[in-house]
Amino acid sequence: SGRERSAKGYRTNWAHRVEQENREVASMRKQKLIYRFHDPNPPGVLAEHVLNVLIEANFSKIEKAVLAAAKELEERDKLEADKPPKEQRKGRDMER
Repeated sequence: SGRERSAKGYRTNWAHRVEQENREVASMRKQKLIYRFHDPNPPGVLAEHVLNVLIEANFSKIEKAVLAAAKELEERDKLEADKPPKEQRKGRDMER
């Protein structure tokens, strides 16, 4: 028969299947996934490809870092331009 008696408290086939699926899902959560990739290209080509993917993925971070570094250099150059040359500073310091 397709169904067991439910009047006596027996589970139906449907309930049994649901329970079995729940166990399978639980066991899938515990499995460790292992990924292996086969790449026929030389390691240098693979490294370049991975680098390009990472740069593309993090482009906004890289752009921010480059702009921040450029701004810092610009500010440092302004400070250096505002300072008198070392020889002039030495003369002033000696006068004091």
